[in-house]
Amino acid sequence: MPFNNKVKPFVFLSEQTQENKVDKPLSPKDEDLELTFPLTNKNKIVPFSPSSFEAAKEIGKELLTGAIIVLSLNSISSNDAVRLLDFISGIVFVFNGIMIQKSETEFEISIFNPN
Repeated sequence: MPFNNKVKPFVFLSEQTQENKVDKPLSPKDEDLELTFPLTNKNKIVPFSPSSFEAAKEIGKELLTGAIIVLSLNSISSNDAVRLLDFISGIVFVFNGIMIQKSETEFEISIFNPN
């Protein structure tokens, strides 16, 4: 089973408009939400393409600085990808963030209030 099927309850499928709104949440209970990234001049976009779970700490640190993470899971094993997404999902939950799935292996992640 692909790792993508295991994370669907935690991730939103992106069909973005010009205002970066998420139109199709995967979770049925969230159908009425309109979620946006907190885009400001302070935010930087940091791409990550990890090859192992060892990148989790660095990704977490970048999220805590307020960066928007573009995560590509093309170079990582399925087991490590699931572990990494579980770890990042915890950070996103604790800091009231958002994780948007752009494709089967690409995600955009941001937290709203890192401080």
